[in-house]
Amino acid sequence: DSNLGKIYSSTPTARALSTILSLVLSLSLTSRAPSSTRQQSVLAMSTEKKDKKPCAVFVLGGPGTGKGTQCAKVVAEFGFIHLSAGDLLRAERNREGSKVGALINSIIKEGKLVPSDITTGLLRDAIEKNIKDGKRYFLVDGFPRSIGNLDSWESILSQVVDTATTLNFVCEEKTMIERLLARAKTSGRADDNEETIKKRLATFHKETAPVLKILKASNSYEEIDASKTPDEVYAVVKKVIQRVMKEH
Repeated sequence: DSNLGKIYSSTPTARALSTILSLVLSLSLTSRAPSSTRQQSVLAMSTEKKDKKPCAVFVLGGPGTGKGTQCAKVVAEFGFIHLSAGDLLRAERNREGSKVGALINSIIKEGKLVPSDITTGLLRDAIEKNIKDGKRYFLVDGFPRSIGNLDSWESILSQVVDTATTLNFVCEEKTMIERLLARAKTSGRADDNEETIKKRLATFHKETAPVLKILKASNSYEEIDASKTPDEVYAVVKKVIQRVMKEH
């Protein structure tokens, strides 16, 4: 029998069949390898993404520079969570049973800044709630507006989220005032009146300008011309957001 096997395996037909089987096996293994490699690559990317902390983009600029308009566009296209410090404060002011509602209301009417621990606490609660829901990207609109805000963020929230970049919207003060007075006709906001607007601008120059200098020096920072049309401004914003999502 062994002799017959040797004779059979040495025939041309047997050698041809053996060669064909070897080629088929080789092709099969080769075709599966890229798929396995792709799966490993996707898994690695997914794990890397999960290991990274959620990230926040600071959205700053004087009142009336269009921060809210641009945030709405980013939310619509990229699904970021928009957290407006002003909106959170107004909601807390109107919340039944709030211990700080009256204080917030009086400060906002004066165009001043609410104490950092109050604003940061509201932001922390909102961010942690959204992280539990699986959200990773946040627009933090109108914060930090003072050195105290920035210090509070660093001590309370820097362990929870990374600060990816700062968007600073700039335009002439005259343009800001014109936009705010136009908004006042429909906004119903207590701080949308000429007297409070001037106070808000003074507060911005006094409190927020030093923060912007620090952020510009220590972090990714984008200064954006907000005097252009909303679509023109968004074309610039969009590129920054795409970069942030790629890096984070």
